Amino acid sequence: MSLPPLLLPKAITHHIDALQDDQDLVFSVQEYSFIALKHAGKLYLYRNQCPHQNKRLGTEHCLDDSASLIECQHHAAQFLPHTGRCISGPCQDMTLTAYVMKQDQSETFLIEAT
Repeated sequence: MSLPPLLLPKAITHHIDALQDDQDLVFSVQEYSFIALKHAGKLYLYRNQCPHQNKRLGTEHCLDDSASLIECQHHAAQFLPHTGRCISGPCQDMTLTAYVMKQDQSETFLIEAT
């Protein structure tokens, strides 16, 4: 299901901007949950929803113990941070839904990546 552009509150944008390499942030906008993570100097944003059973990947953090993979707390499915592709678990080769932040004047929106 594709979501309309979502306005990001400034407090969340500030927390996302403050992420360091190998850190993640689980946050909600309206009723939707997302993950922001910084990996190899680049920011990645995904819907916090495992494609296996559409459950949340995590409630506080979604990176595994090594901080090198996104890991589902329910079935231990593991996803590559830079692509969102599942490399291990019940949803192998499926991908997380990626998002990007878009600036429009003084507001920041979360938009599904194409």
